[in-house]
Amino acid sequence: MRNSNSCLFGLVLALCVFGAYGLTSFEIYDNSPSQFFKNSYLIAWPVATTECGLKNLPVGDNNWVISVNDNLVGWGGCGVFANGTTLDFSTYTELEVTAFLNVAGAQHDDINEVVSIQMQLQDVNGHVASVQVQLIENSTILVYPLANFQGIDLSKITNFAINIYNINNVDHKRSAVIQRVRVTQRTIFRVFTDATSIAVTPPNGPNVLYSWADPNKPPCNPFTVDPSAPEGTKVLNIPSGTWGCGIQNIPMNLATIKSVKFWLRSRVDVLFELGDHSGFKVGITIPSTKNIWTSKTIAAQELTNGGLNLSIIAYQFMITKIGNSTAGVRVDNVRFSYV
Repeated sequence: MRNSNSCLFGLVLALCVFGAYGLTSFEIYDNSPSQFFKNSYLIAWPVATTECGLKNLPVGDNNWVISVNDNLVGWGGCGVFANGTTLDFSTYTELEVTAFLNVAGAQHDDINEVVSIQMQLQDVNGHVASVQVQLIENSTILVYPLANFQGIDLSKITNFAINIYNINNVDHKRSAVIQRVRVTQRTIFRVFTDATSIAVTPPNGPNVLYSWADPNKPPCNPFTVDPSAPEGTKVLNIPSGTWGCGIQNIPMNLATIKSVKFWLRSRVDVLFELGDHSGFKVGITIPSTKNIWTSKTIAAQELTNGGLNLSIIAYQFMITKIGNSTAGVRVDNVRFSYV
C-alpha cells in the first residue's frame, strides 16, 4: 500500500466514462413533478424574503426554484410537505439532489459563487435531521448517505426541505435551482463498460481521462477492441510507453461502497489508486496476471485503512505500471459495489 499526494499530468482526454446501474430510486422531484410532488405542497420561510415555486428556465421546464432576497441575512428555505402521508425511506441508502446556484446581478469576475445550503428530512414525530453542503453555480449532484440523517425515523418521512444561507449584499439575489431530488439504493455503480465508455453522461458532469506517458508515446485508449474482453468487446488499453491513466470527476460521495471490482490483464505489476479532491491517494499493488484476464476486488476497508476519505472521491480510478512502461496492461468492467 502506498500513500501519495502526487499530481496527475500528461495528455488529457475528455470522456464520458461513468454510468449508474443496479439502481432503484424514489423520485421526490424530477423536473417534471413526480406524483408525490403533485400531491404535496410547498411552504417558504421567511415569507417576506423567500420565494418558492416551479418556474420555466432555459435549463428546462418546471424547475423547483428557491430564491432568497438581497436583504435577508441568514437562512431562508422551502419545504415539500407530504400532505398527510408518510414515506418509507428505510430501504434506501442515499439522498441525491441535482441542483445549481443562480446569482442575479452579481459581479462574477469569472469566479464561481459558492453558498451553504442545508438538506433536511423530517419524520412524522416532528424530528428533523439535516446535512449542510456547499452549492456552486455549476450544476452538480449532491449525494449523501441517508445514514447521515440521524435521530429521525426514516420509515415515516413527511417533509423534505432545502435552506439557503444568504449574506447581506445588495447586488446578489441567490436562487437554488433544483432539477431532481430522489432517494436511491445502489448495488453496482459502473465506472467503465462498453456502454458507459461511449454513451452515458456521468452523474457529476464530464469525466477526464488522464494519461502519463514517455515522450511522444500514445495515451490510454478506452475504445480498444479486444475479442477476449470479459465484458463486451471494448477495454481500456494502456499501451507501450504509457505508464498509466486515471479518471477524474467532480468529487462524489462513495462512503457506502463495499468494494471496487474490475478485470485486469497485465504483464507487469500495477498500482491501483483512488484519490480524494485534495489529491491525496491510497494505492494497492497488484501482481502481474501473466497476461491472463483476472477478476480483482479491492475492499473499501483497504482504502479507508490507508486514510482515504471515501465521501469526497475525485480520482475514481487510477492504474500505473510498476517498473516497466513497455509492458502491456488492459482493464475492463470497472465498478463500485454497494453490496
